[in-house]
Amino acid sequence: MKNSTFYLFFLLFISSLMTTAQNENDYNTLKKYSNFGLNISGVVYRKATFVADYGEYRVKSPSLPSFSFGFTYSIPIYRSWSIETGLNVIQEPDLFAEYEYLDGDLPEGFNYAYRNKVVEYNYFIPAIPIMAEYKWKIGVQSFMSFQSGFNLKFRVLSEGQYIESFNNQGTTIPTFTLNSYYKNRYFSSDFVLGLGYCYPFKSFLLKTTLFYNMSFNPIRIGEYRFSNLLISPNSKGSFKLSGSYFGIQVSINFLKSKKVERK
Repeated sequence: MKNSTFYLFFLLFISSLMTTAQNENDYNTLKKYSNFGLNISGVVYRKATFVADYGEYRVKSPSLPSFSFGFTYSIPIYRSWSIETGLNVIQEPDLFAEYEYLDGDLPEGFNYAYRNKVVEYNYFIPAIPIMAEYKWKIGVQSFMSFQSGFNLKFRVLSEGQYIESFNNQGTTIPTFTLNSYYKNRYFSSDFVLGLGYCYPFKSFLLKTTLFYNMSFNPIRIGEYRFSNLLISPNSKGSFKLSGSYFGIQVSINFLKSKKVERK
């Protein structure tokens, strides 16, 4: 999947370079707008991988939608080429699990297949993009863009825990425990590919970008455990969240203010 995504964007990029050479006037429209921009993104993380060690119970990963926001700064290099950097804040998932109890395993009053889904977001992390961007004109005013580069992220070492308990004859009994950890280095770098569409309006430049962020190291590892069940024996397993995600970003660059010449 990772390789196919890379080749798709690579072929789109090569094809763009083979198009007819653009005139300098084609990019005068883009120069009217500020290099500074604001952005917001909606992302969906690739589901975590759960592996059972023993027992009858299985856990699967729920969908993990999230978002980010921040600002970007574009540094022109030559005509259609530029470097894009900035600062974004990303919400990362911390605890996540989807599971179902078997009939008869819970105390009286829960004599059915009880389902539960846990999704908790406890952390916002900063990320600094360093991207090379190439733009080419596709219409009278509209442009396409290709981005490739890295996302530099900073995290702190952290742990999270979720415990589910039920009351059995006045005694609170834990039946499910989920532990989540982040124990890698403080700094990490992700590889990013993006394909965007730019359209200039009267007062701002609007850009929409579809992108894929590929993480080289898992951002969450941990374990789950089922215990104190009435019928089934204990179950235990582990999980890993890669940290890779698909997203769509919307960014706005406002029109530059006109300089007033003093006589």
